[in-house]
Amino acid sequence: MRPEDLLQYIGKEYSKFDDEGKAYGCMMPVYMLYPEIPRYDWPEEGKYFAESVLALLKKHGCPIKLDEIKSGDVVAFRMPFGFLHIGVYMGDDWIVHCMTDETMERCRFSYAIRRLDGVFRWGRG
Repeated sequence: MRPEDLLQYIGKEYSKFDDEGKAYGCMMPVYMLYPEIPRYDWPEEGKYFAESVLALLKKHGCPIKLDEIKSGDVVAFRMPFGFLHIGVYMGDDWIVHCMTDETMERCRFSYAIRRLDGVFRWGRG
């Protein structure tokens, strides 16, 4: 799948869980784009959730500088109230992400960049 192929899923429902009962959450577009990456046992929400997820992203993805970002890179950013969120950069100031557990959407990367925690490259890099 190419990054631009994710756009066909905008607004469409998807299964919240994989065959093993693990939740996709906001990682859904990442899993779709990179099916070869492992399905992590994400830590439960709580005090150390963001730090744990960032550690997993750093372990399995290659951190890159913002000026090196390209379509298909994974972005981690904070939502209001500090929640960590994951999306896929599409280019031209767009990211694809899952704000709810059932649908994908896109938003401006300029929204995320103000709260950016990291950019990571996977797979075909």
